[in-house]
Amino acid sequence: MIKNNHEIEVKNRHGSADELPDGFNSWEDYWNKYMADHNPDKPKLADCKCQICKIADAEVGGHVKKTGSSMKSYIVPLCRPCNSANSDEPFKVPASLMAPVNS
Repeated sequence: MIKNNHEIEVKNRHGSADELPDGFNSWEDYWNKYMADHNPDKPKLADCKCQICKIADAEVGGHVKKTGSSMKSYIVPLCRPCNSANSDEPFKVPASLMAPVNS
């Protein structure tokens, strides 16, 4: 069970829109399943706020990577506009909202 709420600095990972997780129909489904297995107290992705703007409701599971580290990807709740933005600006996400992608 994930209990860690410290924040991790991440950036959007560009060029991952066409990737789909094995055994899932969407990254949202993947995130929901990961959270159900590892952090049952967390809500569904659709009940979260976007982790970039912190205002809009999350609509998708967006790929991010930790700043200053490898290319390992994580899925976090994002709204469509923030997920589609071509920004390299870092933002912080609670570790408990990051679902690692096995690649």
